[in-house]
Amino acid sequence: MSKPMPTESGSAVTSSDARPSTYVFLGPSLPLDEARAILPSAIYLPPVAMGDMFRLIRKKPKVVAIIDGFFEQVPSVWHKEILFAMESGARVLGASSMGALRAAELHPFGMEGVGKIFEAFRSGEIEDDDEVAVVHGPAADGYRCLSEAMVNVRDALERAEREEAISAQTRESLTAIAKSIFYPERSWDAILSAGADAELPAPELERLRGFVRRVRPNLKRDDAVALLERLRTEPASETRAAPGFQLEKTAFWLKMTEVVNQVDAELPTGDGANNFEALRDHVRVTAPDFPDVRRGCLLLLLVEREASRLGLRVSGRRLQEAAERFRRARGLLSIAATNGWMEANRLDRAGLSRLVELEALCDELLAHYAAESGTFLAPELRRRGAFPDAWRTMTAKKHHLRETGIINPTFEDAGADYAQILAWYESRFRKMEGGLELHAKELGFESSRVFFAEVLEQFIFEKSLSPGDGDGKP
Repeated sequence: MSKPMPTESGSAVTSSDARPSTYVFLGPSLPLDEARAILPSAIYLPPVAMGDMFRLIRKKPKVVAIIDGFFEQVPSVWHKEILFAMESGARVLGASSMGALRAAELHPFGMEGVGKIFEAFRSGEIEDDDEVAVVHGPAADGYRCLSEAMVNVRDALERAEREEAISAQTRESLTAIAKSIFYPERSWDAILSAGADAELPAPELERLRGFVRRVRPNLKRDDAVALLERLRTEPASETRAAPGFQLEKTAFWLKMTEVVNQVDAELPTGDGANNFEALRDHVRVTAPDFPDVRRGCLLLLLVEREASRLGLRVSGRRLQEAAERFRRARGLLSIAATNGWMEANRLDRAGLSRLVELEALCDELLAHYAAESGTFLAPELRRRGAFPDAWRTMTAKKHHLRETGIINPTFEDAGADYAQILAWYESRFRKMEGGLELHAKELGFESSRVFFAEVLEQFIFEKSLSPGDGDGKP
């Protein structure tokens, strides 16, 4: 399973003697030239994404092998797509990465799994997606891995223990250390460095370093090879037993097929992952605010990494608040509006939940770093060019209040009541969606009382600049 990085063409790579019956979704788990040397008759496709299996069935494949697949930024291949392929008569196998994960989940329905990683997922020995997740380079670079998969680390540590390079205790400690590292940052250098910080035996760490350099253990590669070897050596079968299930074509399934067909009509390449990359390149050129968009992408990346590093978890209350704010900000106040928005944004329910979770993680980190992040307000205002005006108006307000003897502003000083002042604030600055308490919290105030005191000061100041007719409207 892989996280998409910049890629180029998503077109299939075929050997000269390829026959259109066996298709393999392949990415960082195994170099393409090695795969073609093992199974030259296959048609090799980029890592699978949502919609790709559904599209492939139009070509009536006999065998489909899933090794690698995209996730996170591009919706992952649906389980129902794989069931649809099997119902349509294709034999579907999986190994190594996304293939091993889906095979373990769909083994009871007839998807075939190959290799140790599949067996570990099926037995429940491992469960998390991050066990096989890696960050990789672009297609032009052969999807070169830029991080180490946890399953590779586990396998390497077990082999090192068997060769007596490390003790069982060191293996257990390093396994826990590796698991605690966020998957894009997981590497042997990071693991060994963290092991040294934990004061694990230095001689064992050095022997392990040498073992990794010498052996280059890579269980994901080994399982991918095993899958291709099976397809190469086993006798071909022209018939396949009917699946023991009937695919339920739910409303979500019908919507997905509709979206895929619409995307294919708009973008003839039809490859989900590369469609998003085409969008990225288009926005880079045409969006006037792309520098800010790029900073926003960096913010989301850092939010995810820092939340993982701190072990922050989103509470149900925080998630609900984030979901309500997300819907209000986009006018998603009905099921129809939400469904329409998801369709326009090429998102399924899982993708929408992911966006809301990122919003909630931002809330958690803002609360966690409230005091420290406040020290960056002035630098950020200067970066935006907003510091001079903000400083000028703030000092003018404080000077006016001091000169008029207003220390603790009151409704009498304002000449307006509570409701009038809040109505003025909403017409002057922004709507308080969700109520006063939530709004104050979103702005970072410690309480609604402190927030209202600041609003009252601003009301009195602006009223002094343009006196009204006594009705409480500056």
